[in-house]
Amino acid sequence: MDYLQRTPHHKIMNDIRYYVGSFLDANEWLERVCLPPAQQAGLTCIANLVPEELEDRLSVEDLCKRAKNQFRACIFTDEEEAAAWLKECR
Repeated sequence: MDYLQRTPHHKIMNDIRYYVGSFLDANEWLERVCLPPAQQAGLTCIANLVPEELEDRLSVEDLCKRAKNQFRACIFTDEEEAAAWLKECR
């Protein structure tokens, strides 16, 4: 979060395709602690690259629902599609 505040980015690609485990339990904390400062730092769009595993996708889908009032967030399995969406995202 410090990095985002020091060097604001409006768009981020969050690649968790190789992350092992679930962060579903952390989503409430992310929503409360991380998302508001990210929005204040200027984040408007985040593309989430996710693995095919169901539990991991559910974690990211839950986080995207929590973030919907703060910025646009979409889920992708293809990096080129995610990059194209970020390019068009406003």
